[in-house]
Amino acid sequence: MKALFQEIFERLGAQVADLSPAELLVKVSPNSAAGRLLEAPSDHILSFSSENMNPAATAVTPGSKLLETATRELAQTGAVRHGVLPQRVPNDRKTLKNRYVKLGGANKNFSCRRGWQALVRIWLKIKLAGDEVVEMLTGIEIPANMQPRLIQTTAATGNDVQWVAKPPLRFNHLKAYIEAGVRWAEKLALAEAENLQRKNFETLYPTIERLRIYYQHLTEDAAGNDPDKTAALNAEYRRRIREEIQYARVNAKLDIIALETIAAPVQNLSWLMERGGILYEETAVVNLYDGTLAAPARCSIGGCGTCLFGMAASNVPVCKARITKQKGGVIHVE
Repeated sequence: MKALFQEIFERLGAQVADLSPAELLVKVSPNSAAGRLLEAPSDHILSFSSENMNPAATAVTPGSKLLETATRELAQTGAVRHGVLPQRVPNDRKTLKNRYVKLGGANKNFSCRRGWQALVRIWLKIKLAGDEVVEMLTGIEIPANMQPRLIQTTAATGNDVQWVAKPPLRFNHLKAYIEAGVRWAEKLALAEAENLQRKNFETLYPTIERLRIYYQHLTEDAAGNDPDKTAALNAEYRRRIREEIQYARVNAKLDIIALETIAAPVQNLSWLMERGGILYEETAVVNLYDGTLAAPARCSIGGCGTCLFGMAASNVPVCKARITKQKGGVIHVE
């Protein structure tokens, strides 16, 4: 939640700084849009812990006024933004090809193709409804490998990002990111719901026992005197038991309240290699913003990323560390 509010207020023009693991300092200028949430252009300390005893801090916890106001603000504005990073690394064919050294196998073809890789952040509101209602704000980050993770803190976006109306990603590509994040969030919500439901069921058993004893006494008093009253009491007892079980059940609901994408230009590299009449394609991806290998060539034996690779006698790509002997263009591995 702290990471979400850090991003919200930075986006609204406020200056944000960490004070502690549970506190943020937010400086709101007179002309800042952040004043809509904090209602005054000054310095504010936000606390994200229910145990924080700082009297000068504004609590941002489930049920707090600021949390409800921020959630409503995001819902009304549809907090979506798309950023694009510039190209800062040469992307000519020769430069990119020379970053890799091929150790063996005949290179039949080498190709370069421009593309984009994105970092997608999704902020969700998770509502667990049952005997009690629990609401949580959580942020999920989905990198290019499609392995979602919780956002613990957000780094400054930087001045290089250009905000655009539409992301350069294909719709299906962006949809895949969002679906991966939502699936991961659903598992998180389910785990939270199961924990809450387990807690509810622990308190349910004494309640059911009290109901059993109560209605047993009532039916014993009515037994033999009024069969219709006894039947009515038994029906009421069953209804009360069903209601208590229903109250103990927890339903989870997810709502996406904010979405952010940061797309970096990349160059997709592909080598078509041959050894002994067998063709094999190896691929890699170079980030043209910071020069990193977004997806390096992989060694089929060790699984590591490498810039030094070749075709082994077994017709699989291997890195230099796995080569034990190379003779006559044939690579032997450990």
